[in-house]
Amino acid sequence: MKHSHKSTFYPAPSAPEKSYPALVILEEQRGLSAPLGTITSLLAQAIAADFGDGVIIVHIVDAEPTSRRDPVIRGTRGIDEVWLNAPAELAETFHLVVSKLASLGDRYAYMFLDASLRPPDFTRFLIARLATADLGAMVLRLVFLTKDHTPPHFSPGWSVLRTDLLPRRNKDHFIRNERHGRDNWGPRDYINEARDLTSGLYARLGGAAIEPQGEPYPCARVKPEWCRVRLDLSALASSKSHDLSDLTDNARETFSRWGRALTRRRVGIALGGSGSWGYAHVALMQELCKHKVPIDLVGGSSSGSLMGAYYAVLGRDGLDLAIRRGQRFARMALMSTITTTIIDVAADADLGPVLLEDLEVILLPVATNLSYARAEVITRSTVGSAVRASSSAPGVFASTITRAGLYVDGAITDNVPVVLVERMGADLLLACNSLPPPPSVHVDMPATALQDFVAEFHPWNRIRDLAVSFSLMFHDFGECEDAATRVIYSPPPQLSPLFRTLEFQRATEIVDHVKGEEQFQEMIQKSMEAWSNLARARHGRGGQH
Repeated sequence: MKHSHKSTFYPAPSAPEKSYPALVILEEQRGLSAPLGTITSLLAQAIAADFGDGVIIVHIVDAEPTSRRDPVIRGTRGIDEVWLNAPAELAETFHLVVSKLASLGDRYAYMFLDASLRPPDFTRFLIARLATADLGAMVLRLVFLTKDHTPPHFSPGWSVLRTDLLPRRNKDHFIRNERHGRDNWGPRDYINEARDLTSGLYARLGGAAIEPQGEPYPCARVKPEWCRVRLDLSALASSKSHDLSDLTDNARETFSRWGRALTRRRVGIALGGSGSWGYAHVALMQELCKHKVPIDLVGGSSSGSLMGAYYAVLGRDGLDLAIRRGQRFARMALMSTITTTIIDVAADADLGPVLLEDLEVILLPVATNLSYARAEVITRSTVGSAVRASSSAPGVFASTITRAGLYVDGAITDNVPVVLVERMGADLLLACNSLPPPPSVHVDMPATALQDFVAEFHPWNRIRDLAVSFSLMFHDFGECEDAATRVIYSPPPQLSPLFRTLEFQRATEIVDHVKGEEQFQEMIQKSMEAWSNLARARHGRGGQH
């Protein structure tokens, strides 16, 4: 039996902005010294290679004679390129650029303007003047690179994508804890684990508190848009090759993720809180990876934030590790009745002291701030501390007390943060409400007044009604309707689902069971179709995604 009912808790997603045909310029924070020419070429190649979009780069070079005078050169990188010999006079150069753009605008979805061989002030001059030029239906997209989250200067007429450049990733913590990934543990492994967690817990309680800081939800889609990428600027600057195929797999994926943000093709997932039922999220992310559906943003409450954190930090390997951690998570849940600091410590033991701000895959843990009686998204914290705040189930686990407020489980106010993920930049939203609803309650009508009184008074009936009502309430928090850019998974009913939320040791069983559900496979198929529609090639004028 399929369980279906509707809720108006989530508003429909707003209509997407027009994203092409677009003129794209890369600009950098003063003093950054990024190799903008190389980066522009690689980003353009990634968009053309991933989606088959029509892409051209217009290189602005000095006016001296050059052999590169072909109007358009069709290269082997999947993009077209043209070199524009521009005079030194700014006004004359501007008119030449506008004329060239007008002649090419109907033939390409994305036109990159590369002025990296000219002084930075020249790029800023073009940005200011192009905003007032008559470029027809062309969208103006400014990609602003920064290392310290510096906001871009005001650029009227331009749609801005702020790009935060991240430091190089440190994976030493994963190598250090490789022994934790073994399937067969012996007594010594359990002793070592207890020692590690105890020392970590002692350090947390005895030292300065690591306090998560949250913010209220944005009222609309965040502007300017933003993303994070991890680039080795020195290596790119010294490289003689501007070919995407010469990059490492990680660098190639970075440019693909950046291209999705630029072309408004980002995929976000919203993961609900449900204790051990949260392993349905692992099943979802594994299937998305298997079918090459990307994940760019992860919003989660409670166990949704926990499972999402393992993916955001470690990728597909993190999902496998989360399954192996079932027994540890069960012990962690038991100890959290005393202090939720153990969640922080256990997460850091696997993921390292990683900051939310240092993740390419944007992680959006949701917690309930009782001091302000509202849902908040944790924005500044280590990943472990953010998961702790999001997972502090009131009345069961200890709360998370910070100077920013008293945090309890995010599922209390927003179990499946659909709207949050959409407003933070997702163009396709895939939601997983992993807590099954309870089956319908069958009632035999009492034949006499005495049987009626006994039925009302019976304590088991009251316990049953309370459990079913709470299950429905938490399941309802995750209900929202499918839309063109939303795909929702809701599991079939289960008997007494709330009483099974701490069975983390059933990790493998839950993952396998979810993957075998008809509703789940339908959701995966819809997700693949929705991604295919979003990723279809764009050529020249004529549309919005």
